[in-house]
Formats: sequence, structure tokens, C-alpha cells
Amino acid sequence: MEIDVDVGDRVIHVQHSYPHYDIDFRVYRCKLMRGDIDHKKVHDHRWVSPQEMDQYEFPAADEKTVAQLLDLTH
Repeated sequence: MEIDVDVGDRVIHVQHSYPHYDIDFRVYRCKLMRGDIDHKKVHDHRWVSPQEMDQYEFPAADEKTVAQLLDLTH
């Protein structure tokens, strides 16, 4: 992506085990400084409000992350 991002503090750390691999997922508070986000290696993406998150299905590791993200918004 042709963007510049100011990376802040880590806000979430999720570890999850699938049958054949483990995920160590870290989420940081970031600010987009320059550029536009585009679809490089994903089928699609969109910005949604916290209230809309329950309308989407996520893999198990992402469910943990989404739950923690929603806790940050309260």
C-alpha cells in the first residue's frame, strides 16, 4: 500500500490455536497520515461502526479480537 501510518500503542494481544497452526495477533492504535487504503491481498474491506460489527462473521481468532475492540469503544 502507498500509505504512511503513525503507529501508536499496542491495544490488543490475542493468541489463538487452530488445529495446524497458532496465531499471535497484535493490534495497535494507528493514524493514517497519507494515502488511500486499497485492496491488495483481500477480497474486500469496509469501515463499519461498532454497532454494525455483529452483522459480520469472523474466524475464531478474529472473534476474540473484535470482542476486545468493542470493549475499547465502551
